[in-house]
Amino acid sequence: MNLVNHLDKLKPFVTVAEAGTIHEAAKRLHITQPALSRMMKVLEDSCGFELFARSRHGVSLTDAGKEMLSYAKLTLKELENLESKLRAPTNQLAGHIRIGTYESLAEYLWPNFLLHMQSENPALAISLKTSSEVQQLELLARGEIDILVDAEPRITGDFISWPLYKDRFNFFIKAGEISELDPNSSRNFTLIYVPQAIDSDNRSPLYHLETKGYVFSKKMALDSFTTAQSFCEKGIGLAILPTRLQEARESRTSVVKLDGFQTRGFGEHAICATIRASDANTPRIGQFIKDLKKWFKS
Repeated sequence: MNLVNHLDKLKPFVTVAEAGTIHEAAKRLHITQPALSRMMKVLEDSCGFELFARSRHGVSLTDAGKEMLSYAKLTLKELENLESKLRAPTNQLAGHIRIGTYESLAEYLWPNFLLHMQSENPALAISLKTSSEVQQLELLARGEIDILVDAEPRITGDFISWPLYKDRFNFFIKAGEISELDPNSSRNFTLIYVPQAIDSDNRSPLYHLETKGYVFSKKMALDSFTTAQSFCEKGIGLAILPTRLQEARESRTSVVKLDGFQTRGFGEHAICATIRASDANTPRIGQFIKDLKKWFKS
């Protein structure tokens, strides 16, 4: 048999892989379990490899199955893009773009931008996925997302990255509490920060504090800047936040001037859009990044 003759089975295959059981996948596809099992057997015969390891608990992908899943998702995405392009042949953005980012950016950047893009480009479908940078880079490498939007991504491998805008970190506290802080009095405060944050020199905000002699009584290491900001608004401690994020959320916090730091902030870093090098000449992705840059500039 030839795999190309069984493209109709790719979507059921992806559904089984994501569901983890034939029973659950059959329910999602609204077909019978025996019919779906036969489809998966035909697909395996057509490619000459077992795609699933079967047990009484369900199914899991073999190595061949994992390879098949990446290509199946890519094929289904391209077919979806083709349908969109046929419906809007002159629109470069017609199709589907999958974005990976992190939670804080998703909260303050994407809602308004997505509404803008949906209004201006109804032929474009956008999916958004948030997770850690390491997970996002893995998804990008496998072709499961098209663009990663992240702060100073640690790029290794066959990727291309463009800066969208630059930002700085600064120190914030609940509005009205204090306006200045020195190393001697910092021991009386709790520091709220995101350990994964880095600047353009690959240094964490803690590095900048420690080199200037600041020591805090307690540290709270959180996964999200928006959570850190919420803690700060409640008066729990001093938070290190990106300036643009703090401004965008109209937070009930104010800047604290620390001795040895500039008022406008420290630790310059860039928010970047990263793609696979193989997608560099894809018109849809190129146009989307141009629109994203324009959005930030405006």
